Amino acid sequence: SSNLNRYNILIDDGTYDEVNINLPNYVNLVGASGIRENCIINGELEPSASDNDMSGTSTINMNYNNELHNLTVIGKNLRYPVHDETNGVFTDWVQVVDNCVIEHKGNQEVVDYLFEAMKDVFSRRTFSTSW
Repeated sequence: SSNLNRYNILIDDGTYDEVNINLPNYVNLVGASGIRENCIINGELEPSASDNDMSGTSTINMNYNNELHNLTVIGKNLRYPVHDETNGVFTDWVQVVDNCVIEHKGNQEVVDYLFEAMKDVFSRRTFSTSW
């Protein structure tokens, strides 16, 4: 792929359970029917996901010249539905998000799971602070 040779991946209507889709440069995702509510990319981790898994996972990672068209992108129990982590390294790129719904459904299930699994026992302890 290149600026003069772009690839559009056409996605049929349906719900696709995927995480960490890493788009190469000049590769785009396009909902084929044009109806964004009918082409859903659902990124979801289990409530038992570790903090490391949750914070390092997104549904789609866009790091280059990429486009998203006619999609609903959902994230749950992960970092972002759509993430573009360039850290100031990549420059001079264009990202297009057109006719899309991007929804993050939260991370509360992971938080609840972690606190349910934790048990702190403090016995004969003193906590103090100097401020």
